[in-house]
Amino acid sequence: MNGRPASDAKGAFDRTPLISPHNGWPPRSFTRRNALLLGAAVLLFLTGLAVDRFRAGEIAQGDSSAPCTVSRVGDGDSFECEDGRRVRLLLIDAPELAQGRAGEESHRALLDLMPPGSAIQLELDVETEDSFGRTLAYVTLPDGRIVNEELLRRGFAVMLVYPPNVRYVDRFRSVANDAQAAGAGLWGEGGFRCLPVDFRARTCGR
Repeated sequence: MNGRPASDAKGAFDRTPLISPHNGWPPRSFTRRNALLLGAAVLLFLTGLAVDRFRAGEIAQGDSSAPCTVSRVGDGDSFECEDGRRVRLLLIDAPELAQGRAGEESHRALLDLMPPGSAIQLELDVETEDSFGRTLAYVTLPDGRIVNEELLRRGFAVMLVYPPNVRYVDRFRSVANDAQAAGAGLWGEGGFRCLPVDFRARTCGR
């Protein structure tokens, strides 16, 4: 050993900066004023991108409703539009058809509200599709009633909340609690002894 620290040994590493006046960058003509102008240009460019994205978001949020003509009602909380769009009702959960009478009654309840051929309006929330590619929506009838809410009020569905789609959560929960207390629909028949979510998880009713 010669007594020098290892880091000072010849060939240990090169201390020459990657950017320096000695390796050609920045050029001697590149002044502080040039640097400030370049920085301002980059900032303006990034600001423009942010504004464009913000405007795109405003358009997406503003365009939150769409018409639909019902072509088929699949069960108590899903249906199809004539344009081929498959729709799942937001914030509610109805018994599956495989649950027997409860599933059949909830299916009939949705059919009564919006039979095939009905002209309805779809209202979207934050997330617009589920993992199955179905449109997630609140459905408004021509008379202004919200189908999701009506099914809760009549006792043919229960609440099912998946944030961030919570626009009507407090309003719907109040309606659902009143229906349960009054024994409306399936509540009075024991139709929710096995909740749809538990049935799908195979924890009851199979």
